[in-house]
Amino acid sequence: MIGKVVGQLACSAELAALRQQLTGVEAERDRALQERQQVLRGNIRVMCRVRPAHQQQQSPSRSPAATAAFGAAHGSCIGYPLEGLLAVHDASTARQREFEFDAVFAPEASQQQVYEEVSPLVRSCADGYNVCIFAYGQTGSGKTYTMDGPADNPGINTRALQELFSIAADEVDHSWSFQVAMLEIYNEAVRDLLAMSASIGGGSGAASAAAVAAAASAHTVEVSGLPAGELPPNMDRVPGLVWRKVSNTAEVQAALREGVRARATAATALNAASSRSHALVSVKVQGVREGKAFTAMMHLVDLAGSERVDKSEVAGQQLKEAQAINKSLSALGDVVAALQRRGAHIPFRNSKLTQVLQDSLSGSSKVLLSRRQWRLLRPSTQEPAAAFEGLSHPLQPHGPADILKDHGVID
Repeated sequence: MIGKVVGQLACSAELAALRQQLTGVEAERDRALQERQQVLRGNIRVMCRVRPAHQQQQSPSRSPAATAAFGAAHGSCIGYPLEGLLAVHDASTARQREFEFDAVFAPEASQQQVYEEVSPLVRSCADGYNVCIFAYGQTGSGKTYTMDGPADNPGINTRALQELFSIAADEVDHSWSFQVAMLEIYNEAVRDLLAMSASIGGGSGAASAAAVAAAASAHTVEVSGLPAGELPPNMDRVPGLVWRKVSNTAEVQAALREGVRARATAATALNAASSRSHALVSVKVQGVREGKAFTAMMHLVDLAGSERVDKSEVAGQQLKEAQAINKSLSALGDVVAALQRRGAHIPFRNSKLTQVLQDSLSGSSKVLLSRRQWRLLRPSTQEPAAAFEGLSHPLQPHGPADILKDHGVID
């Protein structure tokens, strides 16, 4: 009898071990299939999210739903003829121009729907790949809302960390560690936002301009000049950057609030709180899988708004800021275009933005550009032109043609 029981226990233990091994094999297969799917979809992808109309763009006598219905009935400037296709209609000329993206989100799309398009890249980061997710668009088009979002309806930044925590909770047989850093690139100077916020002090409210200026001077950091992929182990691209260890959503949101306090903003003719810098939330994922240690970086980038200085009506310091913003966006466009052409030389050194991000833009890294555009329900003769302008120039005046497919003008 005792021998029989011992035999049964041994069989049960062996069966449990086999089941665990099978689970590991299936998980590895799923990761391989997902990575293959990402490769087939392309390591550089572009999606477009259309912002709802501002209140001043709506008729005061109509509800938002009625305004949307009016726009549909009377020729809203922007339409969605097919999945992944966005059309801009110019009522003054009765012409339409179409643009193709990997995904298009209409104004009613939720934060969660947008994040589901991003989610596979977060999984790739947990699997050891470097990732960059950009929000790019005209000033005032909703980039910060997409990346940050309000506390009760968070954007990509918080949701990405939540998913990483969920992956770590599910894969308990692996060791995990998550850290976040925040920096901004302002007039080609790289600033450590978490260090600046700690220096400013005074809680979670908005900091004074004088306090921010003093903190910025004390916490401007340098970027390593080593080529992409050649950083020694345990060396950061931005040495001395403050990293905050996080393990839950509350800690993530607290860190994000601290960093946002120190970010440079200013009022322009196009936006009452225009971001005057590129803001980066950098996530360092470290783990041990099957005895092998790995480190992956995910950069969540809220790019400063692209703008034409004649329309934003800026002058003085703000004009200098706008010129620096547009120059760095042009440099980013050059890098993305060179990567898509698989050029022998990638001009990472042409801006601080691309220097900071180079390790997560090259090699097998995954890149997603999320564009934000205006939704214009009652177009004047200028409004379709503004939409054409925003869509026709993905990152720079000449625009990398391979990133955004322009189907041309249709009569």
